[in-house]
Amino acid sequence: MEVTLLREEDIWGNYALEVIQVYGTKVGISDVAIALGTMMGSGTKNSAGEASGLAWSASSSRERDVLSVNSYGDQDGLYPIIRTAAGRPALPFSATSLIRPNNVRTMRLANGKTVQICEYGTYPQTVAAKAVSLELEAQYQKNALKTTGKNYTFDSAELYTHSTGFTPQNCAEYTLKGKKYVRIEGKPYDSDSIMSNGTSVQKGQAYWFEVQPIEWLMDPKGTWVARQALFAGIQFNTNSGYDGNFANTAMYNYLQTYFAKEMETQKEFTETLSRSTIHNRYFSNYVSGFGDIKKFYPTGKNCQPFTPEKARAIVDITNAPPFMRDLLKLIAAFPKEEQGQFKDVVLEIFSPKRSSLPQPAEVIVLGKKLAISGGYEKQLNRILQNNHNNSADSQAITDDSAIISRLSKLFSGR
Repeated sequence: MEVTLLREEDIWGNYALEVIQVYGTKVGISDVAIALGTMMGSGTKNSAGEASGLAWSASSSRERDVLSVNSYGDQDGLYPIIRTAAGRPALPFSATSLIRPNNVRTMRLANGKTVQICEYGTYPQTVAAKAVSLELEAQYQKNALKTTGKNYTFDSAELYTHSTGFTPQNCAEYTLKGKKYVRIEGKPYDSDSIMSNGTSVQKGQAYWFEVQPIEWLMDPKGTWVARQALFAGIQFNTNSGYDGNFANTAMYNYLQTYFAKEMETQKEFTETLSRSTIHNRYFSNYVSGFGDIKKFYPTGKNCQPFTPEKARAIVDITNAPPFMRDLLKLIAAFPKEEQGQFKDVVLEIFSPKRSSLPQPAEVIVLGKKLAISGGYEKQLNRILQNNHNNSADSQAITDDSAIISRLSKLFSGR
């Protein structure tokens, strides 16, 4: 799907998009974009009453700068290499004609005019309430949050670094009480970097943002434009001048390579993924070989260590015994003092909520070995007992003489 930015003629003048003529040229800025360094106005607001700030367009100025929308809705020329303008994505008719949007409705503005609005895709946008943020951070510090397996990509470069190109930073999506959140460290532009809850963004401070449906303003001719600017901190281009060819810019590449894919609503993990897809996506950097002849690399073949977040992502998308076996063997390949960080993952593998069918003997033995070594054998035994109570077929978990015999031999020295 192609994602773009609005051009000069879409925003200003008599030939601007009808929906922009009604909604106004001031661009509302999401809390995520504020936290990532958008230059804000001192109290300026758009027609929906949201704080407005600086946003890119796809057009160039006569001076070969990038034409941008300032916090008052007027034109500004910006150097392409700066990172202090926000990105307000737009979808052309070629894309929207293939989309079935959600929650199409009429939005009435303060001036009495109305625009059509819809929802499509999701993205981190609004800062979480204080109590929720505190709970998320506490759980995060204990490695107790579950990830969905989805990431959002931003730029890790410092806000005022101009010579450094785009440096991807993946921010994992976590779940808490049925909602999804992303953790982002603040890179404020200045003291006007104040989010919707009144919080002034502090450099290096971690903030939690709720992943929400993206709202799009629907122009009658088929173009959709995001109601707010959604991200910031991304250079428009690495060159000092811009010739107006948007398809050749770093911003265009970011929109197609990252934003377009990450905004798509993730399919539920109940979908069936091929074994090769799961292996290539989650195991290829940490496991090599076939069958019973495999090698495990906790630090990663490309020096990207295996982490509890990556383990949870695997558990969230599959319950297949071959992958659970390899996951447990990979955890067992860590030094014993480091295996404890995967405790919650090991326990989750055997949760009765995951499947009506218990894991086979080989997987249970591996889990028991890790639990005994890590000191949480009683917790695992309770989970296995629940499996036994909830599944008619799970008698094999506790009574299978072969398992008991294997466990006795395995731990006879303890």
